[in-house]
Amino acid sequence: MDSGTKTQVAKVCVSLGALALLLLRILVPDLKIDATSLGLFILAALPWLSELIKSAKLPGGLGVTFRDVKEAGDKLMKSAGPQAESGTNSMSGYLGNPDPNLALVGLRIDIERRLRTLADKKGLQGPQPLSDIVEGLRGLGLLDGSATYGLSELIAAGDRAAHGARVEPSVRDWAITNGPRILRILDAKLKGHEPPERE
Repeated sequence: MDSGTKTQVAKVCVSLGALALLLLRILVPDLKIDATSLGLFILAALPWLSELIKSAKLPGGLGVTFRDVKEAGDKLMKSAGPQAESGTNSMSGYLGNPDPNLALVGLRIDIERRLRTLADKKGLQGPQPLSDIVEGLRGLGLLDGSATYGLSELIAAGDRAAHGARVEPSVRDWAITNGPRILRILDAKLKGHEPPERE
């Protein structure tokens, strides 16, 4: 069973459990549930809900983890293949910043600059949200599904970092190591040397 299916099963179990408790409360209105009973019920449910809790999103995000950023970067780099190994290392000064938030924000700024330049070059009209630009470039065949996912996740992580979400310190090292390669992928597209697209 993959993680998506496990998450769906957990969601269904939580909903069914809540409905069962509601039905019990309606059928037996005199039933007293004290704090200890409720606490033990929650404790019993926690092992089964770990995947659901891990994937939960709170307003403003839960922070930026190394695992999330690495997964997004891997998707993007896998879609580009070995062609991204050579080229420019032009990056903003923020990428080398010791603060992990600023390093990630710096990478996000560099990604946005290249995407907006590519959008102008390909005739996508007017100022648009960055998410629309990514989708527009995908529509033109310049990004495949994997690259679109990777870029969208990296941009979202950079947005959360810019708004003060906690960024794991290891994200900074990842950005310094892999940021240049990600930017070379976009530079290659700007120069018109796009690798074959794969879904």
